[in-house]
Amino acid sequence: MKMRKSTHLWREEDHPRDDWGRFCKSNHLGEKIVDNTYEMVNNHYIGVQMRTFTKVKVEDIPSMNEKLFDRIKSNLAKRGVVIIQDADGDRYLQAMGAEAITLSDGLGIIFQSDRVPSASACFEEIIHVTQIRLKGRLVAIGDKSATVEYYNREIEANEKMLRYKKQYKLTEKDIESIQKNLAVYYEKLKEIEGSV
Repeated sequence: MKMRKSTHLWREEDHPRDDWGRFCKSNHLGEKIVDNTYEMVNNHYIGVQMRTFTKVKVEDIPSMNEKLFDRIKSNLAKRGVVIIQDADGDRYLQAMGAEAITLSDGLGIIFQSDRVPSASACFEEIIHVTQIRLKGRLVAIGDKSATVEYYNREIEANEKMLRYKKQYKLTEKDIESIQKNLAVYYEKLKEIEGSV
């Protein structure tokens, strides 16, 4: 099955409130995005993150099997999920400090264009698509309950990957990355819940 390029499938006017749509239109996210966005969760980063789910790029993790990734892309396309792997997507991932991102409506996943993603990045984004379809998108930007829900979904996705690490064929680097992400998400959730 030949896939069409994402630029033909994704239109900003269909998603006016989405950071990805604004990024494609303006090629930047504005003053709120700085070099170290991951560390700025309480100030600016979460304002963007509430609209997307990310696989944080901790270090280089080996790519998953390319044939498996091709089958996954084909299956996602059949389910209406656009895979974005282009220059705009690369700039957005770099701005977000992420290896992969699921768009807020669950209808698109951005992966780096120059490589096959790691197994952990691929499966985490698939889990986020399912979460959005089952639980809905996060829309209360800046609201404490939405922030808590965001972290709970990240934790849920990462814990699921650890439970099914053999089925997902995760490498030791994948597992190490997941554990680091979980530690950060648990800490951030604890900070937020402690600020009642």
